[in-house]
Amino acid sequence: MVREGHPQSEHFRAGMNQLTEKWDQLKKAVVERTKALKANEQAQQYLFDASEAEAWMGEQELYLMGEERERAKDDQSVNNAVKRQELMQKTIETYGDEIRELGVRAHEMSQSGHPELDAVTAEQARVDKQYAGLRDLCVERKQRLEDLRKLYNLLKEITDLEAWIAERTQLASSHELGADYEHNCVLRDRFAEFSRETNEQGRVRVAAANDLCNSLIDQGHAESAEIAECKDRVNEAWADLLELIETRIQHLRSAWDLHKFYCECQDVLDRIAEKSAGIPEDLGKDAKAATSLQRKHTQFETELQRLAKQVEEVRSEASLLLPKYAHDKEHKIQDKTEEVLDAWRKLQCGCEQRKVQLHNACDLHRFLSMYRKLRTWMEGMDQEMANKERPRDVSGVELLMNNHRSVMAEIEARDENFSVCLSLGRNLLNRRHPLQEEVRANCIDLVTRRINLLDDWRTRKEHLELMLEVYQYAREAAVAEAWLFAQEPYLKSQDLGESLDETLALLKKHAAFERHADTQKERFENLKRLTN
Repeated sequence: MVREGHPQSEHFRAGMNQLTEKWDQLKKAVVERTKALKANEQAQQYLFDASEAEAWMGEQELYLMGEERERAKDDQSVNNAVKRQELMQKTIETYGDEIRELGVRAHEMSQSGHPELDAVTAEQARVDKQYAGLRDLCVERKQRLEDLRKLYNLLKEITDLEAWIAERTQLASSHELGADYEHNCVLRDRFAEFSRETNEQGRVRVAAANDLCNSLIDQGHAESAEIAECKDRVNEAWADLLELIETRIQHLRSAWDLHKFYCECQDVLDRIAEKSAGIPEDLGKDAKAATSLQRKHTQFETELQRLAKQVEEVRSEASLLLPKYAHDKEHKIQDKTEEVLDAWRKLQCGCEQRKVQLHNACDLHRFLSMYRKLRTWMEGMDQEMANKERPRDVSGVELLMNNHRSVMAEIEARDENFSVCLSLGRNLLNRRHPLQEEVRANCIDLVTRRINLLDDWRTRKEHLELMLEVYQYAREAAVAEAWLFAQEPYLKSQDLGESLDETLALLKKHAAFERHADTQKERFENLKRLTN
């Protein structure tokens, strides 16, 4: 109509222009509306996604808090919780892509000047904060689970260690001390090995437990108080075990001392019994045998000196043990000691009796031997002095007298033997020897024989002296008679000299004869005295 030139063309053109303008405005409004709707859709979608993310993170927070409230009761529960936590952490880390995508979308809207920028920015800040909080909560949960696992590992180690200590404590609490010395030695050796093994293993395990406890406490573990309590409990149990081991060692040592004392007492008693049984009753058949037995007994006494030292050791050991014990054990120690001392006194008494018996036997054999020798000798002397040999002259008598004086010298030489023999006899009598009557009779016989021997010697001496005087008189008389006979021819001579010189010579000769006769006068006087 406008092209055809309609009168209303201008009006139509104006209307068309207005309509075109309105249409353009409408299209522009539609575009702007579409753009606004899309922007709103973007914002609402973001907010919806952010809300979903917040809801999901809220659920995870609730789940983590629920897990936190339900504390694992053992190591297995902790391991299961750790596995769930690792899965949760992995899920949260994976969900971080969603959070980062929301951040990218929020950043894009920020760059485009989105009308809901403030709401989006605020929402993104909340989402980031909640996600960061969720991650922190997850890390804290993981750390708490790790601490809990360490705690349960520690508690398991502590429990095992306490069980080990309890087992060792039960073994160390044994009151068995051994039935005898050998049994006690076996128990001591076993417990020494037990003590060494316990100390070696215990020191390492307790030190490791203490180090682990100290490490967890230093790291600020949430259960530091419980850990410290466990540490104190283990150390106290370990100290009690060490004290119990030391006490057990002391008890075994005391029992060892006691069993050793009893064993030594029995050994000494056995040796005393052996020595007592080894004392013979034989006293020897003669002096040689008795002397040999006496030497053996002296050696036996020397051997007893070692046994005496053992007895003294028993006495000393008993004096050390008695203050440590009371009641039954004290009485048993005293009884055992007294048994040893009583057996030792009996052995000493038996040994002394044996010594006295051997001494008496030796003295008896010496006495009898000396008695027999002296008796035989005196019998020989009696026979010698009883010899009736008659001498023919003075020299024969003098020879007999010299022999007789040698007999006295021999008697005097045996005076000491007589004294020794009689002294032995008196000693035997003083000791009340079983053969004292025989000894007394022999002593009396010996003294009697000696007296008789001396009497016989004096009688024989007087006889020989008388015989000597007789033979001396006979000899002197014969000499005097021979002298007289020799002078008789001179005295009977009738020659008086035929001249003065011969007469004077005869006078001188006669004067010499008279002087010679005067010298013989003493001889004749002696002969006269012998006959008076």
